[in-house]
Amino acid sequence: MSASPRSARLVSASGWGPQLTPLFTGPAGYTTLVKSYSLSNRNANAQNVQVVLQQPGHGTVLVLNNPAFASGTILNTECWLVLNPGDLLYVNALPDGIDVWVSGSYLTGVPPFP
Repeated sequence: MSASPRSARLVSASGWGPQLTPLFTGPAGYTTLVKSYSLSNRNANAQNVQVVLQQPGHGTVLVLNNPAFASGTILNTECWLVLNPGDLLYVNALPDGIDVWVSGSYLTGVPPFP
């Protein structure tokens, strides 16, 4: 690695449609390490929220699903999820009231993982 892999906010967003909505794309020239993500439900009702990893040419490879995400709660998840350049993170939730925060590191000099 040519630089220290410091944690950074990769993306924060809110408001979604009832379909897979692009959240983050692994940038060219970097291997991205997702270290954690947080979901917050500001809706009056429980919501079904999915965070999905897709790889070009392979389709969906991982679905993180919380089918009973209660109103007024925050879900914090720590993980080690490797994104190659072009890999996509999507979120699937009902419109408005769901906030997403993803943090991790951009790694240079690391070849893409198989």
